Amino acid sequence: MRFASGSIGHVVAGIAPLQQCPTTRSRKSSFAVRDMLREAGHTVIHNNSVLPPADLVAWKPGGDPLIVQVRRSRRPLENAQAVVRRFRTDLGQLGSMSKPRNARLQVWLFHTSQGWKTYDVFPGGIMEDSSGRWLD
Repeated sequence: MRFASGSIGHVVAGIAPLQQCPTTRSRKSSFAVRDMLREAGHTVIHNNSVLPPADLVAWKPGGDPLIVQVRRSRRPLENAQAVVRRFRTDLGQLGSMSKPRNARLQVWLFHTSQGWKTYDVFPGGIMEDSSGRWLD
């Protein structure tokens, strides 16, 4: 094992240093969403990979799968257009991934003053989902 200069982590067989991995806050956010979905009765699989596009896959018995990308923002994002501008690459990867036909793609976005907002992801863009039906 050798330490990469200027990084917190180490490099082993081409694995990226720790500083290039998701932040602790990002992981805490995805675990928070995982816990909310589990409390609502969903079975949840958490993606431990550092690569996008999906952080979680959740479903209820007999229900459609939900594929979730979890993000945080330091500044408030006032509408769906601002979310697309901020997370364009991640949303593009999520929207283009292969998935079951009945799967629903969502982004769950957290900001300290706004709390959680959820957005449905479609091939042509996103739309805010204020129904909260995933937590029923």
